[in-house]
Amino acid sequence: MTLGEIKIEALKLMFAEVGDLSYCDIEELENSLDYGVYLRRMNGSINRAFGRIENVGAVPYRIYKLKEEEGETTHYYAKYNLPTLIPDYNRLERLVREKGYSYNGNAAYCMEGETLVLPRMKFNESYTVIYSPKIARVTEEDKGDKIIDLPEDVLAIIPYFVKADVYEEEEPSLSANARALFEQNLKELARKQESRIYAVNSLYGGCL
Repeated sequence: MTLGEIKIEALKLMFAEVGDLSYCDIEELENSLDYGVYLRRMNGSINRAFGRIENVGAVPYRIYKLKEEEGETTHYYAKYNLPTLIPDYNRLERLVREKGYSYNGNAAYCMEGETLVLPRMKFNESYTVIYSPKIARVTEEDKGDKIIDLPEDVLAIIPYFVKADVYEEEEPSLSANARALFEQNLKELARKQESRIYAVNSLYGGCL
């Protein structure tokens, strides 16, 4: 879904008479008397929606396999500054340790701020970071054709947040209803994400 499509869907939720519009019309609509004031507020609203989605862990997790030479090593330990190594790093969810045929899907680790501290890797041993990613924020320079890199089920609920945010003072009742729909669907998405991770841990977590 594009940035423009999110904004069009939000307009459709707000105004029944919007009709059939394309994201290609966004630049023209931003200068219109009817919709311009709402559209010009949507980038900030969409970014706030991204923040809320990140906070509840509804973004699919990503993986990063550590290389020992990326860390700051001592005789016994290696320290990995995760935001430096992983540009879209937001939060560590769990750590996977593999050694030969053994697999621990929820390995122990220590954090010093945003730095992961681990024992030096032994022969045939590896660590993989499972992390929640940051969502790239939109800017005023972004056009309607900008692709938003999120799953469709996550993208589909963002227009409800935008409606709630933009309508908060003008239509508080409609805003509250839209906010409730967004939060209800967001909670379900976060629950599905947790279920997938727990299923993996349950299957493999006892191998060591």
